[in-house]
Amino acid sequence: MTISEDNPNLPEELVASAMREKKEKDDGQITPYSFGATKIVLNSIRTPDGTVLMSKDEHDFVRYTDKNGLRYAIDGGNVFLKRMCAGEYEELSEYEAQD
Repeated sequence: MTISEDNPNLPEELVASAMREKKEKDDGQITPYSFGATKIVLNSIRTPDGTVLMSKDEHDFVRYTDKNGLRYAIDGGNVFLKRMCAGEYEELSEYEAQD
């Protein structure tokens, strides 16, 4: 999974944490398993037709074709966030600080 600074659907603190981690790594890659002090509690999105997709565990790949004909998919459960979306969506994921 790649996290970019221009993804408007991810919380700023999660992106900032991942970008810091990216700068610290030699190869410039961000691993999906580490977001610093942030834990993923809920991995979920809402499609334009109101359907909520939720990935419940690391290998729970969920896909859906929206009423607009576009395909949406999520993966990763509470381990990582992966989005494969052909259109806009509402991010519903929840996070909490780790001790």
